[in-house]
Formats: sequence, C-alpha cells, structure tokens
Amino acid sequence: MTQQVHVTCDTLLAQISSYLDGELPESTCAAIEQHAASCPTCGQVINDFRITTGLCRTAATAPLPDDVRGLARDRVRVLLEKKAK
Repeated sequence: MTQQVHVTCDTLLAQISSYLDGELPESTCAAIEQHAASCPTCGQVINDFRITTGLCRTAATAPLPDDVRGLARDRVRVLLEKKAK
C-alpha cells in the first residue's frame, strides 16, 4: 500500500533543496508537484529556486576578471598575515 503524503507550504519549503536535488521518494515529489500546481506561491518559489540554482552554476564557471582576482588574492594575503601574527 502506498502511503499518502500531504504537503503544506511549510513542508514544501523545508524540503525544497532535497526535492530539487532529487533526494526525496517519488511519492513525496509527486505530492510536492501537486501542491505547487495548486499553490501559485509555492509554484513560484520552486521556479525561482530552479532559476537561482542555474544562475549560480553558470556564475561558477565564469572566469573572474584579472583585477577582481588580484584584489581577492591581496585580501587573502592580508588575512593570512594577520593570522600568522
């Protein structure tokens, strides 16, 4: 017998990362999708998280400009020097 999963806005928010990462059981995913289809707010939250995740993945592969890389290197150097004292 398949257990019925009930999803509320709060439970959807608590499980959104696991849902988007494909870590939840199929029955839970189906319940989340059903809830999101009937709740415009949760549907938008899921959509926004997907967009944000995609933007983060894209940004992670973009090369840093040389001046930004140099500034970051300089700041790390200062922090390491302070820690060594």
